[in-house]
Amino acid sequence: MKAVTKSIANRLKTFLPGIISEKQSAFIWGRLITDNALIAMECFHWMKHKKNGRKGTMALKLDTSKASDRLEWNFVSETLEKNGISPSHPNKKFFPNRGLHQGDPFSPYLFVIYADVLSRMIRSDMVNNKIHGIKVERKSPIISHLFSVDDSLMFSRASEEEVG
Repeated sequence: MKAVTKSIANRLKTFLPGIISEKQSAFIWGRLITDNALIAMECFHWMKHKKNGRKGTMALKLDTSKASDRLEWNFVSETLEKNGISPSHPNKKFFPNRGLHQGDPFSPYLFVIYADVLSRMIRSDMVNNKIHGIKVERKSPIISHLFSVDDSLMFSRASEEEVG
């Protein structure tokens, strides 16, 4: 089974940079995990210096390490298909009946797939003005979330509407 997941992982990593949000920096070729760490530090620095009306913002750190352990294969398959990655195999189909083990070559990519779906949901809420993120400089982009490995940072207004 490890050879199969290694093959899938190698195939996936060529597609991921084109379909995964720029908010995800881990496990994507050409992106550095340190990029999001630097952005997070700038956001926290901005939040710490509460002059010019910067009160009322919050950061929420989520440990998502166990989230990808609970993903169903149907979710993974449907997400890949929606991103234009066909689940075609040269041989007959096989049906996995167990989850991935720690250290499995496919495991990091499973997290990336899960995180990208979450990222799209957050961006949708931003478009619909349900959450707002933060903007540390006039010309900078709005930062609502950053993902790296198994941690997620969320930035928003500190209000019941955005927390709920």
